[in-house]
Amino acid sequence: MPFLGGQVGFCRLRASLPTAATLQREHLDKCAEHTIATNPTDAGERPGEVEFGWTGGEHIEDNQFSLDKNAWLDGQLAHLGVRVDTNKVPAEVARAIRAREAGSLKDAMPGMRESKKLVREAVDRAIDDERATGKHKRSKMVPLLWDLPRKVVLCATGAQAFTERLANHWRVSFGAGLSQMSSGALAADYYASKGLDRRFEDMRPSRFVDPPAGRSPGEDAIDPDRPEVPWASVEPADFLGNEFLLWVWRRCETGGGRFEVTDESGAQTEVAIAMDRLLEMECAWGFTGKQTLTSTEEGIAPVRMPEAARALQVGKWPRRAGLILAEHDRQYTLSFQADRWLVSGVTLPRPTEEEEATMTEAGDRLEARLAMIRRLDELLLAMFREFLAMRASDAWPGERERISAWIRERAGAEKQRRAVAPAEPVEVHLPEDAHDASLAS
Repeated sequence: MPFLGGQVGFCRLRASLPTAATLQREHLDKCAEHTIATNPTDAGERPGEVEFGWTGGEHIEDNQFSLDKNAWLDGQLAHLGVRVDTNKVPAEVARAIRAREAGSLKDAMPGMRESKKLVREAVDRAIDDERATGKHKRSKMVPLLWDLPRKVVLCATGAQAFTERLANHWRVSFGAGLSQMSSGALAADYYASKGLDRRFEDMRPSRFVDPPAGRSPGEDAIDPDRPEVPWASVEPADFLGNEFLLWVWRRCETGGGRFEVTDESGAQTEVAIAMDRLLEMECAWGFTGKQTLTSTEEGIAPVRMPEAARALQVGKWPRRAGLILAEHDRQYTLSFQADRWLVSGVTLPRPTEEEEATMTEAGDRLEARLAMIRRLDELLLAMFREFLAMRASDAWPGERERISAWIRERAGAEKQRRAVAPAEPVEVHLPEDAHDASLAS
């Protein structure tokens, strides 16, 4: 269970449910009404290919809900699970059923022209019968952490097919909406809260370098002189997450990676960032493709590699990076895909000795763990908001030029390094007979 043990991963969802600041019994009653066990499949209804239902969060058959078990941090957080039953007939089995039913109809009506409609209806009934046996069913549980006062749900998977079905199940259960919050959606919320809607609507991807040589803009390109950012198609403003990661990268390399941020309570705190282990990049111009870099055996971070400098120069932007994030003496390691706002592989800080001494009950350690997950989400969001404030200000043109200059400097330094580096000796392997002939001569 990612939130209660092991490495953590989540996407961020907006819960539009008007609710109390803490978990109430009525919330859990609604969950109990919409488990898979309570779905009305006994009254002649066949199970669908995918079924959703709430669980108490301990395992797939946990249908018990209580404030003692599901409420944490004085009821501000709710830990729940969603059970997903996939009941899909494998393609090979469906193919065999289709052949069998077509043959049966042909035998039953000799000499008659085959009716595609009759075959299709017979196949659908047979596949429904096969699905109803339950032998193809696969079940899993996806944990959720619902932050009620912040109206946020952290979901242990960011798969779009899952979150779309979860949004529908949330609507059926609570009569309210649930939507995934990529960086574009987060930016829209922030700018709306600051009265900067118009400025946000006018934002376009920044041009940090010239277009790659040989690139020609597509017919649908809005501005041929700006990157197209092809992965930001569902939420066009998701490019702000990539610019944020690029901004962090430059700050880490040139300014020590320390950021003064304001959290949601209004308190100031310092966050230190290092980029390590992983770097996934993709061409923002939709031309030079993708690349993935990982740390070398010698411990060289991907952002320090010459391949990263060359990728920046030809228009690739960071999409996912390994981060080390520290606030005071608490250090988190994680992988972060900025455009879709997906957090994965999180290793949480260990409690201090003083905190360990106060953990007298079994639930204390879990509560501290959930509080740290919540804090990580707050810190990432606080950093993004610092970037968004600057992105919408008069300071952005200067910062954009600094990023461009940094990219040029990195590319120039790499070109100079290659020019002065001694040529590596080339080892030539000759066939044995050629080697013997050269000795004879």
